[in-house]
Amino acid sequence: KAEGQVAASVEAHHFDNPSEFALNAAIQQAEHAVRPLAEARQYNLALSQLANLREPVDAFFEAVLVNAEDPAVRANRYALLAKLRGLFLGVADISVLG
Repeated sequence: KAEGQVAASVEAHHFDNPSEFALNAAIQQAEHAVRPLAEARQYNLALSQLANLREPVDAFFEAVLVNAEDPAVRANRYALLAKLRGLFLGVADISVLG
């Protein structure tokens, strides 16, 4: 439920909090680990890798106001979260589980 535009890509120069840098790095690491597993249909292993993102995601939401006043910063944060969402959706649509 983004308020405003979502940037096309994540730009590190808009980061102003260490948690943003940490989450971005964790997402990049997870992409390299998860995509091959998902392509090989090794979903349990892929989900285990995604579970490793819990700490940086929690730290991000504790330290960062996603809806920042600066539209460029806000759009960049949306892009970072969209990248995270895409990573999860590349493995499974968790929202349909229940």
